Amino acid sequence: MNQRVSTEGILLGAGIALFATAVLPTLRAHRGDVFQAIGHTFRRATRIPRRLTATVREDLEDLLFDIQMERMKRSLDRELQVHPHGNAH
Repeated sequence: MNQRVSTEGILLGAGIALFATAVLPTLRAHRGDVFQAIGHTFRRATRIPRRLTATVREDLEDLLFDIQMERMKRSLDRELQVHPHGNAH
């Protein structure tokens, strides 16, 4: 294998090793708290799309209702133009 080792690669590897030796023991000692925090963050993050979905659904329902009302109004207006005084002749 003829690969050149770059200074950046060496520094990155050393940084990862230092991070792991500093953080992993702490994570092991507090893993319950860490997993609980991750779970809490995940639950909060999934609430936002649910709220957004509910809001969009309500807006679409309102829009569909408005469209239906407008159609009914137009139909009634046409009916009144054909029979202005309610005569069904």
